[in-house]
Amino acid sequence: MEAAYDGQDIVASRAEVEGLLRRELIGGLVDGERRGGSLYVGGPPGIGKTHVIGSILDQLEASSGDDVVVLRASGDDGRGDRAFGVIAELAGEIPAGAHPAEVLLDSIAGFASVRSVAVWIDDAHHADGASLRVVQRLIRMARALPLLVVVSGTIAGYLRTPAPIVDQVDRVRHLPAMDGPAARQVVVEHTGRLPGPGLATALCDGTGNPGFIIDILRCLDETGQLADGPAGTVDLANGGLQRTDELDRVVRVHFEDFDGLGRAVLAALAVCATSVEIGVLSEILFTDEVDLDAALDSVLASGFVRHMRGGRLDFALEVYREIVYDAIDPDSRRMAHQRVAHVAARRGLASVDVAHHLLRGRSADMDAAVIRHLRAAAADTEHYVGAALPAGSADADVDYPGAGVDPDGKSDDLLRRVHRLVGSGRAPAAEELICDRMRTVTEWSVAAELQLVLVDQLINRAQTHAAAALIERLADLDLPGDVDERLTLARLRLTLLSGQFPSTTELAHIAATAATAGWTSVIQMCRVLVATRLVAAGAPTAGMRELSPTAAPDVTDLTWAGSVTCALATLQRDGPRAARRLVTQIRQHNCDDRRWADPYIGMMSAVIAVVEATWDDAVAESDTAIELADDVGSGWISAAVGYRAYIAAHRGDTVSARATLDAFRHRRLPLHLARDVPGVAEVALLTAEGATDEALSLTRSLWSASRLSPGLGLFDHATELMRVALQVGDRRLAEQIGADVAAGMDAAASADSVAEPTVRLCATAAHARGLLCADPTALAEAAGLFESAGFRWQQAQALEELACVAATSGDRDSALSAADGAMAIYAVNGARVDIDRLSARLRTLGLRRGPRDVRRARDGRGDRLTATELRVAMLVREGMTNREIGARMYISPRTVQTHVSHILAKTGLRSRVEVAASSPDRWATPIGGHHVDR
Repeated sequence: MEAAYDGQDIVASRAEVEGLLRRELIGGLVDGERRGGSLYVGGPPGIGKTHVIGSILDQLEASSGDDVVVLRASGDDGRGDRAFGVIAELAGEIPAGAHPAEVLLDSIAGFASVRSVAVWIDDAHHADGASLRVVQRLIRMARALPLLVVVSGTIAGYLRTPAPIVDQVDRVRHLPAMDGPAARQVVVEHTGRLPGPGLATALCDGTGNPGFIIDILRCLDETGQLADGPAGTVDLANGGLQRTDELDRVVRVHFEDFDGLGRAVLAALAVCATSVEIGVLSEILFTDEVDLDAALDSVLASGFVRHMRGGRLDFALEVYREIVYDAIDPDSRRMAHQRVAHVAARRGLASVDVAHHLLRGRSADMDAAVIRHLRAAAADTEHYVGAALPAGSADADVDYPGAGVDPDGKSDDLLRRVHRLVGSGRAPAAEELICDRMRTVTEWSVAAELQLVLVDQLINRAQTHAAAALIERLADLDLPGDVDERLTLARLRLTLLSGQFPSTTELAHIAATAATAGWTSVIQMCRVLVATRLVAAGAPTAGMRELSPTAAPDVTDLTWAGSVTCALATLQRDGPRAARRLVTQIRQHNCDDRRWADPYIGMMSAVIAVVEATWDDAVAESDTAIELADDVGSGWISAAVGYRAYIAAHRGDTVSARATLDAFRHRRLPLHLARDVPGVAEVALLTAEGATDEALSLTRSLWSASRLSPGLGLFDHATELMRVALQVGDRRLAEQIGADVAAGMDAAASADSVAEPTVRLCATAAHARGLLCADPTALAEAAGLFESAGFRWQQAQALEELACVAATSGDRDSALSAADGAMAIYAVNGARVDIDRLSARLRTLGLRRGPRDVRRARDGRGDRLTATELRVAMLVREGMTNREIGARMYISPRTVQTHVSHILAKTGLRSRVEVAASSPDRWATPIGGHHVDR
């Protein structure tokens, strides 16, 4: 079996999986490799995860000495609601006033600078939500540090499986149930003897859960049910398991460990009182057979249930059925009998069986006539009339077995809790709470409010079709006015995020209706949509005027959506420096009850850093934005994902870029504001991989789609796409893109147009003209305009073209000067692909760079800190923690940690302590060797 596995689980025996775990846990941190990674080990409760992983890590500690630090903690159901309980256990003593997460992360970063670190979180299904979010950060850290994060917990089908952790780790290993020989070995280990025939039949036939087997053995021993068997074996004293209070307790504990569907499967089997086909079971539980797979795997691995002949399932022992049946609450048991009777009748089963379940499922208020009818049906087994079902037992009205209710739920308190969770960025927890309590709500207004929250969360998760469908279903109901207003607002918000803006006429109609009804929030959103349409049309000033009559709108006076549009307009009109100042103001005013907005702020900052050519800052902001979006359940991450992959592709890290884009496409998320930034990143990646024909084909598709898009399109990437077209030889496509850019410039210059000739637009038009006509004057104009407005990445691209055009025309000095300028910007951002491309083009034109200069350019990013990194380093020298630095700079502590990692990598320092003790002179080593050999 191969140890290197890049996917999820593989089918293997328990012994093979244990051997694989041993290689994965030890191999990555010893033998001189010091590589990091993350691993989830899943299995039913009691399957032996703790013993297997603990013994391997014990061996790791014993064999590595001081070279590996092992930190351990486990979830505790008793403290599951105490925030950061697991993290506090990992971090040890927490200084007064310190944040547990920051203490742990700082500690691990310090350890990892000199040693390898293994962090193990056991029973993650019992960990608190705050701790699990920190574990997700550790998993991300493990991709860059000699840090191995091991998480163990339940698999699908069991209570509180930590799904976000499972989705994020590098590898998932499912520890299988034991087979018969392994189960017999457990009996030997705990009794010193082989199991006799009766005990083997009860515990060792089929698959088994070691924890369950051990608990049953202990129970049998304590209750005197074990006796000497033939030939020195141990066997059941009375020939079979006898039901006792202790056995009831053991079985009930393991039964409660399953999640709702797992318990429902066991409950249905218990109610049916016989073996059941999987198809019948799925019908009883209102679900598809495919959806039952995980739950069936879990119950089969538990030791409760076994496969029988004919593809049927049944309890391993009848005593387990009896205990589970008694463990079901009476209301759920009654409804389960009603459901089984309904399915049995529909499938034409014996009416005596149907009558049996109807009798068991009868309501207390069923009149005597119905009771007599049911008893008569039991006697007359020839026919069954479906009308005998009690009222209210139709499919839509019967819940599946095991469903719970909360009779003590208070509606007002429920709404407060839901809104508090959403505001603090814990939307997934809010959704879980709504789904759990919705059936207990009796007030229509509260139910409508909860449905609206679900609509908002569907929009936030970028599940556009589901959100639109739910909005339309709710709109068909007779809703009170405030709910109708909220639905209209949700519909407009969805169109804004997806970039599918309504027409001007439609917006005017919506605004008029809102004005008549007094819907202030809808009127404001209509103005935001109008403003965003204007910005997309190249009229940022008109867009900002739509939001506010003042020349410089105050973000405190704008809605959240309005402030984002204002930032986009500022970037387009005034450049990245002004946009960054505005985003900083937005960050300062983003309060704690609006944490869901943090990913959008991070994405705006990342976009600004990309065009400013401060790519390490862009990486920090985009990575943090993606992490925060994952935390708050937001799916509008296309810009952050796209620019992260774009940077990786330009830096030559094609593996990372491909993984980022593939993961995004796998989730099938829509494009934010209809801008296909992931598509632009894919073009850059294909070009870096040498797949120029594929890059050209994608470029055609992207530009065609962009021309039809009502959103912001790809205008700011026009010249980059033109260069790809010219490089591959499709001049017609380059001319089409150039003509579109020129048309935009002409429209902006027209007195009749709301569009305006911003510096960026003028620079882009000059750049496009210079590319098509090989005009050095136009390219020099473009480079100068880009530089004046702060668009340094576009400046570098214009300088590259200027260098090549000047060299072609024989202007060697201008070519050398432009090449030096482009190479300096490429180098400081680590754009190795661009460095190599420019060097190759220069060689073709007879201008060669020395090997040392090319190497320095390729490695230049490691010599200089960005302005943001320099400020972070100064604050580290002052002894501030990540959280304190984040508060000072109005950025996330996670972003601070990314900056600290960049600082350590660039300076060669090993820890924050060394940063604090070092001289600032070490941080500002100038980049050298960016001239071209003459």
